[in-house]
Amino acid sequence: MSYERRRLQPWTTKQMNSEGFLCWKLEDKNRPGLPDCLIRSPHGKVSWVELKWSNLKTSVAVHLAPTQWRHLKDWDPGLSSSPCAWVLVAAPAFDRLFLVPVLALQKARETFNPEQLVKLPGVESCACTERDLGALLRRVLV
Repeated sequence: MSYERRRLQPWTTKQMNSEGFLCWKLEDKNRPGLPDCLIRSPHGKVSWVELKWSNLKTSVAVHLAPTQWRHLKDWDPGLSSSPCAWVLVAAPAFDRLFLVPVLALQKARETFNPEQLVKLPGVESCACTERDLGALLRRVLV
C-alpha cells in the first residue's frame, strides 16, 4: 500500500470531516484518473484534491498520470477566482506538505526544489503533520 493511502489519505479524511467540511474518498477503479478526494467547504465550494508522496531527498516530485492531469485540468479551467483542482504533495525529506493548484503546473510531471515550488502562484505549504495539514486545508479550501 502506498504512503498516500496509508498516511496522507487518512489524515486528509479525518481533518476535513470536521468544522462543516466534508471529504469524500473517490474510488477510481471504475474510472481511472479520478482525484483521490473531493472536499466541500462549509460555504459550498468544491475542491478536487490528488494526493502524492515524494520520496526524493533533493527535490519535490509533482508527478501526475496523464489521465489525472487531464481530469484535473478539465475540472479547473481557470474561470473561477480561486482554484478548485489541487495536488497535495507530502515531501517528508523536507518535513513539508505542499498544496499546489493544478493551474500553477505546466505539465503532468514536474520536479522542483522546495524554494521553487513555494514561488509558484497559489502554492501553500505547512509542516508535514496531520494537524498542520488540517489547518492548511481549512484555510485554503474555504
